[in-house]
Amino acid sequence: MPTVLGFARFASNQLSSRTMEPIKDPATLAPMPRRVAPIALLFAVTTTVFSACQLPVPPMDTAALPTTVTSAKPLYIFTNPPSRPASSSALTIVDAPPSPASLPILSHVEMTRAAICPQKHCWRSWVVPRPTEVVSPPTTPYPDFGVPSPVAVWQEQLGPGVKLDFPRAKGLALLGVVLEGIVTVAPAEGSTLAAIDAWNAFSAPGAGVAVTADPAAASVLFMAYSLDSTIDKSVAALRANDKAVFWDRRPGSFAVQDLKRAEQLMWAQGTSHAWIGFEPDRSPHVFLGALRLTQSDTAPPLDNGWEVLIVLQGTATLALSGERVESNANIARNMELQPGQVVTIPSNVARTVNPGSSQPWYAVQLFVPPGPERRYRDLVQQKEGP
Repeated sequence: MPTVLGFARFASNQLSSRTMEPIKDPATLAPMPRRVAPIALLFAVTTTVFSACQLPVPPMDTAALPTTVTSAKPLYIFTNPPSRPASSSALTIVDAPPSPASLPILSHVEMTRAAICPQKHCWRSWVVPRPTEVVSPPTTPYPDFGVPSPVAVWQEQLGPGVKLDFPRAKGLALLGVVLEGIVTVAPAEGSTLAAIDAWNAFSAPGAGVAVTADPAAASVLFMAYSLDSTIDKSVAALRANDKAVFWDRRPGSFAVQDLKRAEQLMWAQGTSHAWIGFEPDRSPHVFLGALRLTQSDTAPPLDNGWEVLIVLQGTATLALSGERVESNANIARNMELQPGQVVTIPSNVARTVNPGSSQPWYAVQLFVPPGPERRYRDLVQQKEGP
């Protein structure tokens, strides 16, 4: 080894001499700079010398290695994992939660309680249409239990640009749901102006609003109710002296609600849906919402108040039972429901709606007074469990 190192030092000293000419190979090498040539040659010579001096590695004697015994199971690595046995209890299938439903596009909804304004501007001086303006009076209860209906329900077919004006009346309130088209709702006090389309609702305590259809015409569902008496008595007071019930300050707050974006509750494996529209905080006397059913839904009798169903799409069978039904032989226990019908169900009457199989059943729903709509949240909590 000293001889090899000595030879390397000698070669390095010779190559680093400034008087030494660069090495040239006429066949393959281009002229190299004077400083680079010594370094390259030194690397080649050193590598060759040390490679020649390496000792060979003796072969390994595997027989001389120590041996051991293990109880571990061999590990197998699979490109594709083995299939799970069919009887494995670790496999659990969880059903996807039901998807929210959507409110349908309504077209050509026709009610027997329909009014038409024949001019470009109509004044509803009684709030509700007069008997000569509708086929069926808007306060007619169905089925007729002999108890006056708490609400007046009717449809207004508005031609292009037609405007309806409703007077200010302290004892009355007005609800509206757009069925088709677009309308502008303007409160009489001029504080708000709302342009709303299908399934948008408004609440106007004290009435006092103007509703105008856009150039494409519109259809609006109206519901009027009394704030302090029955609907018939409040309308009679307005007819007798409109100045006596005129208000300067609205008895409540005007509000607008898009039912398509309202809170939606689902129960019965997603077959029943309720949209929560106006609750007591914005409509203290009447709850307004929408209902969608694809399977049977039973509601217990109300201790006090009414349920009103305004059918807008789909057919169903309505079954009635309870104390008031049993004591009235003129009330049918079962009846068919068609789009455009209005059903008024008083207290002490249980009802079951059995939708037809062709399409979901949709209705606008009222509770007079509010409160029974809490049943839907109870049904949702029962489904979710503790």
